[in-house]
Amino acid sequence: MSDIKVMKLSFGATANAVDGEAGAIIGAVMEAGSHKVTQAVVLLGGGPAGVQVLVPIGLFTDTTTESADISITREALLQTMAKAGAAPYINKTTRAEQKKGAIGNIAHISFATDTGVANNIVIKSGNTLKVIPAAAIVSVSENAKTIEFADDDTLFTPYVPDTDLQEAIYNALYNYPRLRIDLHSVQIRAIDGEVWLTGFVSSTLNRKIIEKLLVPIQGISELHNDIVDDTDLSISISRALSQDSRTRGKMIGVYSNLGNVQLRGYTHDASTAQAAVQIAGGVAGNAKVVNQMVVGEQTYIPMLAPVTNHEDIVPGE
Repeated sequence: MSDIKVMKLSFGATANAVDGEAGAIIGAVMEAGSHKVTQAVVLLGGGPAGVQVLVPIGLFTDTTTESADISITREALLQTMAKAGAAPYINKTTRAEQKKGAIGNIAHISFATDTGVANNIVIKSGNTLKVIPAAAIVSVSENAKTIEFADDDTLFTPYVPDTDLQEAIYNALYNYPRLRIDLHSVQIRAIDGEVWLTGFVSSTLNRKIIEKLLVPIQGISELHNDIVDDTDLSISISRALSQDSRTRGKMIGVYSNLGNVQLRGYTHDASTAQAAVQIAGGVAGNAKVVNQMVVGEQTYIPMLAPVTNHEDIVPGE
């Protein structure tokens, strides 16, 4: 799911350079006003000989609760990265507070990779972890020793580890029989309580059922249901074909099956078929478009619906 532009920094996670383990993530530099995460603090080596360096978030390629992958070598980390020095940064000793008092310490920070803006914060209180949106931050102290959050306990969600949450979601969907065929085309990703669903299902009803099945699952702080259903995909492609002068009025059948789109029909010239594939591809996104159209002189088109500007019929409906 490379299109999910969110990463996390988990304090204590292993930092991996391209040539092997380099150290550990021990903190994050966050701008107090904008709440942008700009750098991670990486401890290279351990003990008294360890060196703390500042690594721009743009150098991270993937992060999980247990590890963080960095796109340069261990030598480059040591030789080219700025030393942390006395610069303040958020770490596992940073206190999370509300006006009513302390609520724990910071354990994870997730952020948008394109802007760096903090997304969610995971707070550890005793043996309990909970998630709160970064939008609830009221202030960050200049020395990064405390972060104050809004006095609204309804903003907190119990933290469930990413892999456990993904498994719970998968099981909930798999245990609903009508979704089992569709499920192999659905991708699930969880990052600190935020969940993304992408891929394809066979019907609008199945897409809605998925959302209902996830309501009881503990640990979901926000759900992004970006699943595309075959019905909507076929209609969208048919509409696009009907609105383009190169394919308007042509006998082109659109058949979608869990992210595989087949274009069928007959045309007198190859340019029409090429245009149909181009148009469908522009609508389909991550779906695969297969051209099964026949170029020839046949005029009788069996079992196909015309693509018009009026009442388009989606084949298979």
